[in-house]
Amino acid sequence: MPDRSPRRGARPSPRTVIDAALTYIPSAVAPENFITKPERISWWGNDIHKNCVSAEEAFAKACESPEIFVSDDDVISWASGHGVLDIASNTDVLTWMQIDGFPGDSVIYDDGPYRYVAFLDPATLQNAIAEGPVKVCLAGHQIEAAWAAADRRSGWFGTGFQPDSNYDHCVSLCGFGSLAWLAQQLGVNVPPGVDGTAAGYSVFTWNSIGVLDASSLNAIACEAWLRRPTTVIRPAVKGTLGFIKAGNTPSDHVEVHLASGATCYLKRVLETATTFVNEDDGVWQLLPNEDLVFIKTANTPSGNVEVHIASRSSAYQERTLEVATTFVNEDDGVWQLLPNEDLVFIKTANTPSGNVEVHIASRSSAYQERTLEVATTFVNEDDGVWQLLPNEDLVFIKTANTPSGNVEVHIASRSSAYQERTLEVATTFVNEDDGVWQLLPNEDLVFIKTANTPSGNVEVHIASRSSAYQERTLEVPTTFVNENDGMWTLLPL
Repeated sequence: MPDRSPRRGARPSPRTVIDAALTYIPSAVAPENFITKPERISWWGNDIHKNCVSAEEAFAKACESPEIFVSDDDVISWASGHGVLDIASNTDVLTWMQIDGFPGDSVIYDDGPYRYVAFLDPATLQNAIAEGPVKVCLAGHQIEAAWAAADRRSGWFGTGFQPDSNYDHCVSLCGFGSLAWLAQQLGVNVPPGVDGTAAGYSVFTWNSIGVLDASSLNAIACEAWLRRPTTVIRPAVKGTLGFIKAGNTPSDHVEVHLASGATCYLKRVLETATTFVNEDDGVWQLLPNEDLVFIKTANTPSGNVEVHIASRSSAYQERTLEVATTFVNEDDGVWQLLPNEDLVFIKTANTPSGNVEVHIASRSSAYQERTLEVATTFVNEDDGVWQLLPNEDLVFIKTANTPSGNVEVHIASRSSAYQERTLEVATTFVNEDDGVWQLLPNEDLVFIKTANTPSGNVEVHIASRSSAYQERTLEVPTTFVNENDGMWTLLPL
């Protein structure tokens, strides 16, 4: 087998987190012997990175019935996206895995809630293992020596370990019983001089399953956790996270970066420079078909707003439209292209009536004819985000100076000429301006947090319309590092 380097990259969970965690209470009597031995295991990147805590998660998925095999690349990508490629605590990873697990084929493999296991009590630990693999943080030096002595293969034995508090590794306990019984399950013999009747545990690490006697485990372990259930399967996130980088690009050309929702935005499906040079005299937008739009609202030759579109099919090298519109250059509001490519201007300041106005020019007239110009029920305001939904309902996401201190969603209907509000509700989100707010066509509320995130990576948060924005259906860090040199958007399928 190729020469691989075992790596250790765990750190103990904070004592305050352990003390606050729910404790595992056995609900049945464990059998005398038990083991889960997947048909297929791997290094899951732990020969290249110190991602043992994430690799253990992949092993736990392989213990499912039927087995779930997560690729090494997906585990590495997940760990990288969460900033735990080199070191992590068990509880950090267990927490993230509950809402942002490994990507599968149109599904996501999450963890269930975790419980702290009193591993020094054999009955408690064995009951936990019988429910699912138990995640353990321990000192890995003596385990590595035992693993290496067995030619780095499954069937290694660790016995007689000395106490070691250099906790730096994460393993998975997947079985228990007498040492002789465990050896039989792994197709090896108990080493000479070792009492085969003594109690032990089967242990996954470094693409192998070996055996530790109970006293050795107790000498080197510091914490243990059970997921209940081990795996929660949910549909993959739909849509695409887009970043249009319009400043500080290497080529001085605008770039389009897309990350797939099927991977929880951890894999980029496109990164390309476009035909447009970097520019901030307007608004950048991605259409649902991923065509790139630039609505130029200042410094145009004619003094009128211009619409420029580059096609996704040409990798944004060909412009399919470049046209001056009926609108004079103006920045007292929000510019937007609808999915049908009609041009919208939501004027939010300096209106004659003091109320927000909606103006639409049609794509069919090359933006020379205005199909709508109307004052709305909303007074002029800039404490939030304005947008028109595909059905042309007007949305105001109020993100500051709300009575409750929480973000509010207000919608006025197109059918009432924006005189009737069909929704006014406070949401689960507190007021915040460290990112981008957006309402999807299904009216779910999206917050793309682009600054001051714990991991330093952009995060996507979604609250559902069906819960009146009280329940968050998604909260995940993405592959992108925090950045504001451009425009962020979530494109639904």
